[in-house]
Order: sequence, then structure tokens, then C-alpha cells
Amino acid sequence: MDAILSGQAGLVVLLNGKSLSARSIWEDQYSVIPSDAISQLFRDASDIVHLRNTSAATAFRTLENEWNKDTALHLMLILLSNRSHLRARAHAASALDGLLGNEPSHRFVMNRLYSAPLPSGADIDSSLRVAAEQGASRLGIHLRQLRADQPTIRLVRGIWEKLPIELFGTLPSKRILEGFAIDDGLFYGLVHGDHLFAARSQWFENGEVIRHAHCRAILDAWTKGLNLAPKRPATVETPQLRLFGEEIDA
Repeated sequence: MDAILSGQAGLVVLLNGKSLSARSIWEDQYSVIPSDAISQLFRDASDIVHLRNTSAATAFRTLENEWNKDTALHLMLILLSNRSHLRARAHAASALDGLLGNEPSHRFVMNRLYSAPLPSGADIDSSLRVAAEQGASRLGIHLRQLRADQPTIRLVRGIWEKLPIELFGTLPSKRILEGFAIDDGLFYGLVHGDHLFAARSQWFENGEVIRHAHCRAILDAWTKGLNLAPKRPATVETPQLRLFGEEIDA
């Protein structure tokens, strides 16, 4: 059977011939649905995943993983926003300490936080205080590192913005490849050099990327501008949302 899922929606739909069933992250079992309900169920989701020839168990495990990643990112935005209610920030910090212990969720969040400097609406110092009050030590480590890395993040982002449009063909093409660079961890890897080799490998394994005629020249120009070269780590690690694109209130 095939499956369609979205972490944002917290929902998976199984397609088995003409039979369709759906299950959310909050339910214990699947429910039969009509075929015309699919578009309505995923109406506002931008992170659709399509699994082919899969099982119900694998589909739901994938859904849980995608939901954890999406939840972790939203909680981080709530924690960092100086417009969020203190109680909401405390709950976010408490939950994040556990979620960031999951490698896919950690990587997903950090890839996005490292894609641009923190905006003026982010209050990392008070976020650190909230994390300490909640006993969220793992979260505190990541926040302190993020604060220390802001100058390098700004540099990496600045070089990306200066890459000539001619390398990409069009501005929309540059924005599309920027999304892949975030997903594949290149922004994070260029800040933390030990992760760059794995990020480069993922970039060149991305079918959408390698179809671009200048994908190698883009990455070479970016790293040259930073005077960096990828380092192979001693042990290889397992390998769209714009930060604060919306104001977050809680």
C-alpha cells in the first residue's frame, strides 16, 4: 500500500487499492475515509510526504517522526519569541529538552535556526533563563551555542545572499535551492565545519539539486567566499519555513 502523511497535520492516509483510511497522531486506530476527503485533510499542510509500497506501521512511525520535527520547531519559535507568554515559553522549554534528544528533530530544528541570524523579535537570553528554570540542560547547551554562533551564521548567510543570480539562472531558482541547502544542512555545516562533509554529500545526493547545471559551482563559490573546505569527520554522522515568518503569540 501507499501512504500520504504530514507532520504539520499530524495525519497519515493509507491507500490500499480503492480502500482509504486515515489516522491522526492523537488517535489509536485508522478510520475509513472517502477519496475526496484527502485534499481537505491536507489543505494547509506544506510538508506532504508520499511513501510507496509501505506498511501501516512504517507509515505511522514516519508520521510520528515528522510530527516531532514540526512540533520541536514550533516550540522553539514560541520559546525564542519575546511576544510569547511566559507560561507558554516554560512549557515549550520543558518539552523541547526531550524533543531535541531525538537526532532527526534536533537536526531539523538546527538546520533552520542556522539558516539566518536570529531576528530582532528573538530573545535568546531570556530563553536561556527559562530553560534553566525548567531544568532543560540539553536545551540550554544548544541555546548557548546558537548565541555564540550568531556572527558566523550572519557571515554564512551574507555570502549566500551575495552569490550572483547568474549561478542559479533566476531568483526563484535560487530560493528553491536555498530551501534544499537548509534541508540538507549546508548552512549548519558551514558554521560547524565538522558537519560540512556530510552536508555536502547529502546536497549531491539530492536528485532535485543535481539536476541544476551549476549545483557544484554554487557550493564551490559559497565555500570559497568563506575560505572553508569540507573536512571528512573521524566518524560519519547519520545524516521552508522562514524563521519567524509569522509572529507567534501564546
